[in-house]
Amino acid sequence: MTKKASMATAAIVTLFLILALEAALFKGLPILQPNWSGHPFDNPFAPSLAWRPNFRLMASLIGLTLQQVFTGLTALAHWNVEAAWLYDYNPWPINPAQDQVAGGLLVPVASYLTFVVLMLAPLLVLALSWTRSLIGRSVLLLVLFGAILGWHPSVVSLFFRLGSLVADWPRSFYLYADMLRNHDWAAIGFMGIMALYIARCRDKTWPQIVVLTVLAQLTFEHLGLVFGVALAVHAFWATGRADAVTALRRLVLVGVVAMTVAAIAAAIFTLKGSKVSTGAGLSMADYVRLNFAWYKIVIANTATMTLLAGGAGLLGGLIGWCFEDHGEQARWREDALAALGLVVGGLIVVGLGFFTASYPSEMGRQLTPLALCMVMLGYRGGQLALNRAIRR
Repeated sequence: MTKKASMATAAIVTLFLILALEAALFKGLPILQPNWSGHPFDNPFAPSLAWRPNFRLMASLIGLTLQQVFTGLTALAHWNVEAAWLYDYNPWPINPAQDQVAGGLLVPVASYLTFVVLMLAPLLVLALSWTRSLIGRSVLLLVLFGAILGWHPSVVSLFFRLGSLVADWPRSFYLYADMLRNHDWAAIGFMGIMALYIARCRDKTWPQIVVLTVLAQLTFEHLGLVFGVALAVHAFWATGRADAVTALRRLVLVGVVAMTVAAIAAAIFTLKGSKVSTGAGLSMADYVRLNFAWYKIVIANTATMTLLAGGAGLLGGLIGWCFEDHGEQARWREDALAALGLVVGGLIVVGLGFFTASYPSEMGRQLTPLALCMVMLGYRGGQLALNRAIRR
């Protein structure tokens, strides 16, 4: 790698770290939430209340591991002098601020920020893999993080006004105000991993698919379905001709593994004493009825989250196209197919959510991974379409 290339990579990594830390502080830091208990990561084996039986292990496992690492590193630092071994006495007073930080916010805040950066790291890998130029990588990172941080209010307002030309469009600014939870960060990261694996792994073996399905299912209970659909969509069109056999084979494999993991997760959920609870004194049947009563708002909110993200991705892709090697159309096609599969899987999950979720609350949080995939599809799909239009 040349010195110029190394400096460009360092610049992209720096930009990623700035955006990731901003996202963590802006969209998720638990200390900003009034009900924060001082523990950013829950024990996955402790009894809990949930809408449906699940075992979202990965986020808690990674977060608690980081917390232990920072606890160990903090123990090596100079603080809590009076509790030290062989301590005799200190003739000068010690500023208690350092002890308060080290024994209070340091470990939870440091572990949480590191957790978010790690969960978002696949987006950095995706930017480095998808594009070659510094400008292209920078633009791709900015639009990807736009889906997480939210678009400028002026852009959202313009979209709402345009939507009002065809319907009574809801002004759902709250979609971009939702805080992200630990499993949301993990889901965002896993979307990036799935996009890279589906598009860039040429020889997909069944052990690889099984492992990724298990990890997906233990990250968020709907990710197994998204992964299966995305694999099937890619396999169907990857060779340039319809390959329904490979697509169906992979969909069935992922489906069997995902349902097996879901059954085991439900058993663990019950054995650890957790209970299904919808809260607010309403049954799941009540929520299903309300979801369908508000279906127009649900559809409009989904369109807001996806179309704005897709449009931003398209615009970013057209800018990035000016700095790309236009001879990589085959690779672009693989990327676009992977993103398309993830979007199709995500939309199927939104449809199933009418029976399992409480719409339209928290739709901004729930749809953020889908919006991210729409950015990918808009970015790469736009470049692919422009390339083909020019060659005609």
